[in-house]
Amino acid sequence: MEGVTDWPARLWFGQTSAPEFMWTPFLRVTDTFPGRELPRFWCPELARGVLPAAKSGVIPQLMVTNADDFARVAEQVLTTGGHEWVDLNCGCPSPVVVGGRAGSALLQHPEELGEMLRAVTGRLGPGRVSVKVRTGFAAASEFPAILDVLGELPLRQVAVHGRTRPDRYLGRARYDLVEMAARRLDGIPVIGSGDICDFATAEVARQQTPGVSKWIIGRGALRNPWIFEELRSGNPVTIPLETILGAIECFAWLHELYWNDGERLVRLWGDGVFEASAGLDPDRWRRLLDQVAVRGAVPGRRACSRTKMIWNYFRRFCYPCIFSINRKIHSR
Repeated sequence: MEGVTDWPARLWFGQTSAPEFMWTPFLRVTDTFPGRELPRFWCPELARGVLPAAKSGVIPQLMVTNADDFARVAEQVLTTGGHEWVDLNCGCPSPVVVGGRAGSALLQHPEELGEMLRAVTGRLGPGRVSVKVRTGFAAASEFPAILDVLGELPLRQVAVHGRTRPDRYLGRARYDLVEMAARRLDGIPVIGSGDICDFATAEVARQQTPGVSKWIIGRGALRNPWIFEELRSGNPVTIPLETILGAIECFAWLHELYWNDGERLVRLWGDGVFEASAGLDPDRWRRLLDQVAVRGAVPGRRACSRTKMIWNYFRRFCYPCIFSINRKIHSR
């Protein structure tokens, strides 16, 4: 998710409930960017190939408008990072992105998308590119033509968000179209996306899409950052108040370091500070906070703004604790 799943947030989600894999935010590629080197803090995990915090796979995601730029930067990722494949974002509905003929705009002309992907997969090899799509640019009636094109390509996997571009994030995801993709893309794994925020909604998705074995969880993870533990255990999680407080503070400090002392964050990461997930344990969150916080200082405005964003997502999930949290903060 753009502006959400940056590196410190990925480290943090590794600490909350260790998802199996995570996408980077898209790297917007142009004919001049990036140059000879990838941005240092876009995806530091590529140096190891996995996230130490959660032993989670990281999927580097690119946003492009033509095959040459895609192939050039994809080769950098595959060569310097040692990752097995890169992902093409064909799903972002942002007007700015679409106005630049990227993201979900690529779905307007499936044949042109197919030509670009054929050129790139021919250059990189089979299984080196995955694609994330919506069910249409203007309407779901476009989806069969999109699947026809994708089905002819040697893709690693296809992630389907069960909404069209005009739907953005409103209404209900079309699980019937996600299942259609799983049936029609023979030999290409399909990953579903949309509306999963807890174990109960995950069960609904599984029942309606028997051909889909994996799901992406986006905004559901913002509402409940411990959702991956819930899905693994099959039981709702109960989050201690002290865990919420520690996690929120750690989120702020991780972003403060990311923006103002990135090299220190790299050192902490390299030293294995994020190896073990803190999960629901308040003591582990306290120990992590001792490692990432700067004694005698407070996170800056930018880090606090990002922290407010994620708090606004998951405060309803934590509603019974809100007043306790406010009392705790004001007593400090």
